[in-house]
Amino acid sequence: MAFDRLACLIAIALLSTGTAQSQEANSFELELNKATDTETNDGPACSIVFRATNSSTTGLESVSHVVSIEDANREFKRSLLLDFGAFDEKDTRYLQFLVPQTTCADISGIVVDKVESCIESGTKATMDHCKKNLSSRTAIRFYD
Repeated sequence: MAFDRLACLIAIALLSTGTAQSQEANSFELELNKATDTETNDGPACSIVFRATNSSTTGLESVSHVVSIEDANREFKRSLLLDFGAFDEKDTRYLQFLVPQTTCADISGIVVDKVESCIESGTKATMDHCKKNLSSRTAIRFYD
């Protein structure tokens, strides 16, 4: 009886480790990396930098996200298409956008509305992991 329990616990531990490694192998992180106020000829603007990292062991042929910017009252301000293009395995990319006529303090959140594309290289298979790991290094809320 004790041997059966031990064997069962070992099997569960091995399955859990395999699942964690599988999830880690298919990891894509999307980060709101930086938000900085700047001045333009049209007045104040918020410069926003996104960082995307493909931590998987598979390249991605196409990655893009649609995000919406919320103002200080959490009302829709505008949408952006984050088109990161193709990623090699273990690859990182940055995109920078200028949100005109607003300061960064006037942006309360950025919502990832949808994954426009997340296609594994060499296939037509759409990957489902391009939206799972969101983070922000700024005071702006970044969520789905």
